Amino acid sequence: MPYFVSLTLRFLFVLIMLFSSVAIVANEQFETQRIYLDKAGDLSVEKFTRHVLEKAYSELDIDVQYRSVPLARSYREANAGRLDGLRGRVGTVANTYSNLVKIDLPLVTFNVILIVDKNACRQVTNDKSKECDISQLSNVGTVRGFKALEDYRKTNPLPFDVLELVSKEQTLDMLSANKLQAAILTESLVAQDLFEKHPQWGTYLLTTVGLYHYLNKKHELLIDELTRKLEELESKGWLDAQRSHFNMKVKILVNSLQ
Repeated sequence: MPYFVSLTLRFLFVLIMLFSSVAIVANEQFETQRIYLDKAGDLSVEKFTRHVLEKAYSELDIDVQYRSVPLARSYREANAGRLDGLRGRVGTVANTYSNLVKIDLPLVTFNVILIVDKNACRQVTNDKSKECDISQLSNVGTVRGFKALEDYRKTNPLPFDVLELVSKEQTLDMLSANKLQAAILTESLVAQDLFEKHPQWGTYLLTTVGLYHYLNKKHELLIDELTRKLEELESKGWLDAQRSHFNMKVKILVNSLQ
């Protein structure tokens, strides 16, 4: 093979390798500039987490996209990297899902509550002097994958079994239709006007927990940067202002039975 032909082929090979490397780097950078999280709903806490995270990511020139995934499956999807992270979850998720890293600043603090249909509760209680004896409940529902409740039950056994349902909508619909005696949810997931529509509902506080953002560890270079950005928004008072705007401050329980 003539020398100049060999030299030309070597040059072309180097160019191909160079362009391939550039394409790979460009593709990685493109992927880093778009983050896929679990889809938010229309309740205040979901709007709040979406608003806060979009603000933080936008200041890092990263676009946030959403994919609709059931709550229980969202943990597995994020742990496997098919989602880049989770909008907001309790602080113990990484104990179970080792590929998820917690952004160690609570976005918000919320109550986990037992919502009781007082009429149904009175029918099963043996002590008529009590408005409700929750130890006598037998038909209680919650949302499958509710980590805050799972953590609570490890150290605080409940006196009744809990049926795990697909969504908070299904849980509240069954409570409204008298197919459940009670439901366990976060206070922020229950629209306040539901208590006006159902004055027979009462509430018990089970625990108060923080809500954190999680990223898959494949984004480890982004984690420190995002943490600093959220800390900056916190120190400037912007985060607290948003908590007030979205009514995310921990509230006195509606229709408390305690």
